[in-house]
Amino acid sequence: RRLRAAAAFLVHPLVAFAIYNVVFTGWHFPRFYNWALEDHNVHIVQHLMFMAAAVIMWWPVVNPVPELRPTATPIRLLYLFALGIPMSIVSAIITLSNVVLYPFYEAAPRVFESLGALEDQQLGGLIMWVPGAIVFWGAISIVFLRWAKREEREDWAEQEMLAAGGTRA
Repeated sequence: RRLRAAAAFLVHPLVAFAIYNVVFTGWHFPRFYNWALEDHNVHIVQHLMFMAAAVIMWWPVVNPVPELRPTATPIRLLYLFALGIPMSIVSAIITLSNVVLYPFYEAAPRVFESLGALEDQQLGGLIMWVPGAIVFWGAISIVFLRWAKREEREDWAEQEMLAAGGTRA
């Protein structure tokens, strides 16, 4: 019972939104990001936090446990749209910065000699930004299309019932 209450709290859309964005945004502050790059154990913790936050973040959308009340479809659509905003802001800051935000990468060996630390950072920000947006807009599309299909099925069922002489519920 307590576990269910705790889980229901964690996966509430507002709480899940806050958890994901605090973890995602917080770890992208240069001080914390560089710390994770310089200390392997911190890097592992960072990625574990990313994974846990992502599971919590996606839960209101997919909700694989029927005992937890599902999030209404319009709320899921708004939630997915809102989730993309902070991620886009962080990605834009990284992409559009004119200075290297993460000094660790300035000292790192270059994989491509023609790609300096700033260009590498900008490319990384762009990779976060565009595919990240595609994932959220893809999820919004899937949720919306499933909702529309379900509504259409319900309308057809009601029309068939009325045609057979039934009454509206």
